[in-house]
Amino acid sequence: MGEAEAPLTELEKLASGDNPGHDRVKEALAVAVLTVRARIALAESKPDAAIGTLREAAAKEDRLAYSEPANWFFPVRHLLGAVLMQTGRAADAETVYRDDLSRHPNNGWALYGLAQSLRMQGRAAEASAAQQQFDMGWKNADVTLVASAF
Repeated sequence: MGEAEAPLTELEKLASGDNPGHDRVKEALAVAVLTVRARIALAESKPDAAIGTLREAAAKEDRLAYSEPANWFFPVRHLLGAVLMQTGRAADAETVYRDDLSRHPNNGWALYGLAQSLRMQGRAAEASAAQQQFDMGWKNADVTLVASAF
């Protein structure tokens, strides 16, 4: 993924830079670096590497200081859950989505992924309940989801 390497290198420099008073930025950039690395791994057809990197990114995201708006706006777990679903690990994806929903209640992206993971596991009644929650929360959205992350 040659075209992504230069921007990743620049992002890594920013994340490791010594800028006193900018710790929150560095911490958020550390999540960004891992997310970019995971996306590169996905582009290189290395889903296991991407999953490991996304788990690390989620752990770093969990350690970010509380802020409104959040210092890292797009929950890493949405991408992690989507990758787990793509690799047939629906039960693991369910765990990821439920964890995300405990942190971000009623988040449409996570509810969508949860419904999909439950459906993939053959748990129709639970999938239907999650789908209803999603439908209610997403009824005014102008985006149609096809996964919990793009």
